[in-house]
Amino acid sequence: MERITASGHHSRRTPDINLNTCGWGTIIRKFQAWQHLPSGDANSNGAIDANEILASNNTCNQVINIVETHQYSITFPADSVAFCNDPVAEEVTFSTTGCDVLVMNTSAPQRFSAVGDECYLLNITYDVINWCTWDGESEGYTIPRFTDTDDNLVDECERPVVSVTDAGAFIDRNHPHAGCSSDLPDNFPIPANANVGRWKYTRFVKVYDVDAPPNFRAALWAPQPVPFRSGYVWCLGRCHLYCLRTAIF
Repeated sequence: MERITASGHHSRRTPDINLNTCGWGTIIRKFQAWQHLPSGDANSNGAIDANEILASNNTCNQVINIVETHQYSITFPADSVAFCNDPVAEEVTFSTTGCDVLVMNTSAPQRFSAVGDECYLLNITYDVINWCTWDGESEGYTIPRFTDTDDNLVDECERPVVSVTDAGAFIDRNHPHAGCSSDLPDNFPIPANANVGRWKYTRFVKVYDVDAPPNFRAALWAPQPVPFRSGYVWCLGRCHLYCLRTAIF
């Protein structure tokens, strides 16, 4: 609390700010007391000049300590379905309210053979790092893929959400969502030695092709007679050429 007497004033000096990039450290605020000389505004310039005040030789310092604390959440996406002409748009989202700086690296999609009725399967790995707690060497914690008994895809209500506080780290796999229910655990604790500020998770994307094949017959059928060769004799007549479309993935 600042206090000013009836006959005195104070001025604030530029504070000393010593905070790291994560936001914790110290701030030192400096104050100095002063008062007018009896002569007041001696030169009548409408301002109080330095030679018209009596300033204290002492300063008052206020030290503000900002302590380290961590609180953030990471929401990884559910598995999804995409189409050959439709890019995969959904990504990881995260929020921070503590001394945390999160960055994310997304791997290039890895392509695998189909396991069901899809054309092929994409695996995408997300790597989220908290620069304020990661030591720069640890591989981090790989979040396992879990689903309930309905199928092998991680649904919206089963997607992993990592919550980290000073008390520890937890994974929630049970979220209310329309048309989806999860029997997986809520707030599953992560061992303290695995909470190193780096989290990895792999998502599956099933890719389908819904485009109709091109009309080869319309392109290759000649409505007018065309010459063709039969053995050693050239003939003139109508013909149809049928092609089998082969999809290459």
